[in-house]
Amino acid sequence: ALGRKYHPACFCCARCGTGFPDKSFYVLKDKPYCRWCYHEENGSICGGCRQPIEGPCACVVEGRFHPKCFVCTTCGDPLNDIYYAFEGRPFCEVHILELQRKRGGGKDARIERR
Repeated sequence: ALGRKYHPACFCCARCGTGFPDKSFYVLKDKPYCRWCYHEENGSICGGCRQPIEGPCACVVEGRFHPKCFVCTTCGDPLNDIYYAFEGRPFCEVHILELQRKRGGGKDARIERR
């Protein structure tokens, strides 16, 4: 594996030392990793559900998310290309406007359209 020879007991995750009983592993920088360690090392853990991302990914300032996990903090509706961030949390337009009204116009709030 990986162009080298290993004793079966020695071929394990470069980070946690777990073996690969099902012979399934991930490679990063020419080293073998288990699924979890690979995604942690690769920065591909979802910022919403905290599970590995394999497939489509929403890459935003706040981190990486499964598309279904990148949602408005208030209503839980999925967000797309345009969303608003306040105190590091994403909001849809309806709920950021509601938040501004509750805060008296939002003059003291740092709300960013993204």
